Amino acid sequence: MANITSITSRIQSYDNTFTGDYGSVNQRTMKRKGWEEACEYVNSVHPAAVATTTIVNGSPSVNTESFWGLDHFKPNIRDTILAGGSLVPYKCTKTDFLKYVVFVNEKIFKFSTVSDSYFEMAKGASEYFSASYYFEQVGDTTNHDDAESDGESYVDNY
Repeated sequence: MANITSITSRIQSYDNTFTGDYGSVNQRTMKRKGWEEACEYVNSVHPAAVATTTIVNGSPSVNTESFWGLDHFKPNIRDTILAGGSLVPYKCTKTDFLKYVVFVNEKIFKFSTVSDSYFEMAKGASEYFSASYYFEQVGDTTNHDDAESDGESYVDNY
């Protein structure tokens, strides 16, 4: 998962005066938005490789919990995910349990298990989209647009 250190480095690649002080920008929200935007973009470019749904009233709106990999989690963690507002990038490579899923806010993105490349695209692009969100919050439209464009290019050229 993109951690704050990698996001800070990504922000600094656009703004070399950034010291790591996020001020009023909520870091958890920034990470969630980064992953959500990355997953949305991978889905827009590779719709056959990504299944999506929303969480409605504590349940996936389509298919079963096992389809989305929720059966891999203990009930208390599953309940937290289904309450919404979480960020849980989940990659299970165990034979017969293979899942590449991202639970973010009230959305679920399940990536093709033919290879992990679609999940890895979202993972890598999330740093750019997190940086883009940061710049949006501080009113820096040039760096916002550049980071967003670079996130898209990351996916396009993966």
